[in-house]
Amino acid sequence: MLFRTRVLGAAAASLLSVLPCGLRAADIDLYAWQFSENLDPADPKAASAQLIYGIPETDDIQVAGTCAAASADDAVPSITFGLDVSALQSGVETDLKFTTGTVEHTVKGRVQLAEYEEGLDGVVASLAPSDPLWTLMSQKTEFSYSVAGASPAKASLERGRENIGKFLDACRRYAAQATPPGEKGKP
Repeated sequence: MLFRTRVLGAAAASLLSVLPCGLRAADIDLYAWQFSENLDPADPKAASAQLIYGIPETDDIQVAGTCAAASADDAVPSITFGLDVSALQSGVETDLKFTTGTVEHTVKGRVQLAEYEEGLDGVVASLAPSDPLWTLMSQKTEFSYSVAGASPAKASLERGRENIGKFLDACRRYAAQATPPGEKGKP
């Protein structure tokens, strides 16, 4: 299932209230990748990680991702890529195209429109840790992404690139410790 509702940590949820759609070239230098992880030593299944691409110390966010240790499904990173998708219908499946130089990569996602000015307008995609997009994000300096019917957005990968790696490592760790589907309740 590509579109799942996930519970974000309170801090991440509060960050998703005001979001940009399309950056001016000069603005891209203000944005950075930020990582946070919520751990509960008493309950390892309560762990979660968040990845935010936005202006630090503000609620200006362009990309928001989460994964959690609650189950194998929750360990798969769910990423919302902010775009002006107001001309599209919420919940509709769409192709999200990433371009960096001569390399293109497309993933399936669902259009998400924020409700009551809470959340991020854009496309939500589940990106398995093996998805080639993660490799592109670790090797390139920036990428643009778009869907048919919306203006493309651009993201720099330089400021905070190590945080992308930390997020992916946390999601992989959660997946490794998760109970495989169909084995809940087995000793």
